Amino acid sequence: MNNTNLSIIIPVYNAQKYLAAALESIIQTKKQNYELILIDDGSTDESLKICEQYNKQFPFIKVIHQENKGVSEARNRGIEASKGKYLFFMDADDEISSSFLKKMLLTSDEYDMVECLFAKDEEEIDESVGCPEVVTANVFKRNLLNTDFKNYNGYLCNKIFLSRIIKKYNLSFLSGITVWEDLLFIMEYLTYCKRVRIVKEKLYFYRQRKNSAVHDYTKLNTMLKSKISVCKKALKYTKPFDRLFNDLIYWYIRYNLSYIKHKILDKNF
Repeated sequence: MNNTNLSIIIPVYNAQKYLAAALESIIQTKKQNYELILIDDGSTDESLKICEQYNKQFPFIKVIHQENKGVSEARNRGIEASKGKYLFFMDADDEISSSFLKKMLLTSDEYDMVECLFAKDEEEIDESVGCPEVVTANVFKRNLLNTDFKNYNGYLCNKIFLSRIIKKYNLSFLSGITVWEDLLFIMEYLTYCKRVRIVKEKLYFYRQRKNSAVHDYTKLNTMLKSKISVCKKALKYTKPFDRLFNDLIYWYIRYNLSYIKHKILDKNF
């Protein structure tokens, strides 16, 4: 009989500098009933060795190794291997508050998705009590790209999802997309949801690495192609002319124009 409450899925690729800190931030919360699934995506540094060391030390940690296929395929492997009622996708270079799991799972039975706020780089994790907000999934989805509502966002790692919904509708991360793959996943997931709870506390620490897929601007070509593709594919999860539909059309046009500009003016693009 499976009694696992939560599956924590972490894709790992050349993350040796921060991986141990990420794992330690989770292990300190072991009062919760969870499994930790590490998917090494063909790392060329010491990441796999670190994963295996923690696997030997902690029985609830599972290590999967694959050839480099990208973060989407790694997360999909994690979904397939997961046994938890809830799923939490974390990045290998980030950290969570010691009370993250407790506060995120506190009333999770009542909602289809739970989100917390997050701190970036120099910001401190803030565990001060905030007033939770509950919204319908449709309201949350409509405002995913609305900068006036920053709490309604398409970030993946500050959310907890229901495994039942993901597996019932065969939801997965689109392979070949390096940027906004999480936004597309969340849009599709919210299509099958009713209510979302927002914990207004900074319980997740997001570290911006300069060489990550998001912040390595030498990969501008790939980034623009990914965002253009996501905008196009995401339209089917919206209603014509609602807020999200209009935002997607705006960004689709803007990124296409940016791609054309670079293609014409930059010989190395």
